[in-house]
Amino acid sequence: YKQGNLLFTSDGNKLISPVGNRIAIFDLVASSTRTLACQNGKNVAVIALSPDDSLLLSVDEDGRALLINMHRGVVISRYNFKGAVSCLKFSHDGARFAVAIGRKIQIWQTPSREIEFAPFRLLRTMASAYGDILSLDWSPDDLYLVSGGEDMVCNLYFIGSGRRKKSPAPAVSHHEIELEEEDGEGEAPVRMHLTRKGDAVLPVTLSGHRNHVLGCYFGRTAAEIYSVSRDGACIVWRWERFNEDEHPREMAPSAHKAAPAAVGCWRVHKRHRFNQDQVVSTAHLAQKELLVVGFRNGVFGLFSLPECSVVHTLSVSQKKLTAAAINPSGEWLAFACAKLQQLLVWEWQSETYVLKQQGHYYDVATLGYSPNAMVMVTGGDDGKVKAWNSASGFCFVTFNEHDAAVTDVAFAPKGNGSVVFSASLDGTVRAYDLKRYRNFRTMTTGEPTQLSCLAVDPVGEVVCAGSSSSFDLYVWAVQTGKILDVLKVHEGPVSCVEFAPQSRFLRLARGTALCVSGSSTRARR
Repeated sequence: YKQGNLLFTSDGNKLISPVGNRIAIFDLVASSTRTLACQNGKNVAVIALSPDDSLLLSVDEDGRALLINMHRGVVISRYNFKGAVSCLKFSHDGARFAVAIGRKIQIWQTPSREIEFAPFRLLRTMASAYGDILSLDWSPDDLYLVSGGEDMVCNLYFIGSGRRKKSPAPAVSHHEIELEEEDGEGEAPVRMHLTRKGDAVLPVTLSGHRNHVLGCYFGRTAAEIYSVSRDGACIVWRWERFNEDEHPREMAPSAHKAAPAAVGCWRVHKRHRFNQDQVVSTAHLAQKELLVVGFRNGVFGLFSLPECSVVHTLSVSQKKLTAAAINPSGEWLAFACAKLQQLLVWEWQSETYVLKQQGHYYDVATLGYSPNAMVMVTGGDDGKVKAWNSASGFCFVTFNEHDAAVTDVAFAPKGNGSVVFSASLDGTVRAYDLKRYRNFRTMTTGEPTQLSCLAVDPVGEVVCAGSSSSFDLYVWAVQTGKILDVLKVHEGPVSCVEFAPQSRFLRLARGTALCVSGSSTRARR
């Protein structure tokens, strides 16, 4: 994981995450992972999934998008939004999706799963923000869209049903949208008036934050909005009718006659503070009114809305939580840390990890497969050795005993991949037991050097490593860990070393083997 948002499928059992310029799908129930064959030109920045899980939009850093058929895992179409996309979201009915490109919001019609000449159709463009947009959300009835960003305000747009009207709109008209809101006496209609001038919809601006708005979400109805800013402030906005003793504010009159008065307005219902570090990521589940907030210090909080009471909080990382997500049932919380390349899924009710994966902090330098091809081991420049299950794609153990970059790894020929060796620039060769998950042997050279390559004999009793600093070959006995011999045969850094298969040298005495090494001076020994 490097960047981008996280998504759960509609059933809540699969997690979709960008991994570099590709998309990985983690099945949390079957404990398996699948990486889609299609890939973007650069690292994926934003992804969005349609409500029926049939279409996936993947947008890279430059704004180039891939429309992917999720069931088949193939690319249907490609499109360039011609700008960096900060957020992307489908409507609840799946007929449209909203794209935030800098200060603009574009409403697009959702393409079909069939191949078309021009599947992307732009419906509307709105540019009312004074800063880059960081968050988008559709109302439950898909009539409204709320956005928040660097201008520290929330803008509420009337989008409509998407059906074109035959008669043109008047110069100034008023849209009365009836929303169902339950109270103690039953259902009561709530009318929200928005002014429209010509073809440009004037948004309602909700100002009250003092920092960037990282998340803005609708509640169970379109008459309630939650907004979260970077400084840890959460504001609950509600549409309320004017009382009888209040004088309603008049709308802007037209050229010929005055417009009718508004019946209500947006007001701040409650203000809350999280009293934590800076907010980095947010996620919201409207069905259960749950808000997930990830902070810069690696702590996350689960809050119940609209009271914003703390349900659960925990420190899951040492760095900031770049992305957060919550599954539709509200049981699993997903977090991603770009600095540590970490991906976590936490079940807060039982307080257990459903998924905990972390890649190498720096580049991967080497890898090797076990003889039965069931285990893959990687060594990185961060000094860690990781063992991965080839079938599921999950890392099941990490060894961090090395003090420098790992240069080579090799499995013992016998034992079905239960023993693996690693060489490092710290001058040591370490042997690991993949059944007991421990480092059971450490072999040193006796002098400061940097090991660049490694090989194990066919019997698994002798280990040979080459040095890139002293140009020597070191031979150890695996059972004792003591050095057997130091071969000074090269005049340059040793780049590779390998044992010949025992079956090809039948005339060799028992317990001996043939070793071949090469250096950067093009010499072979």
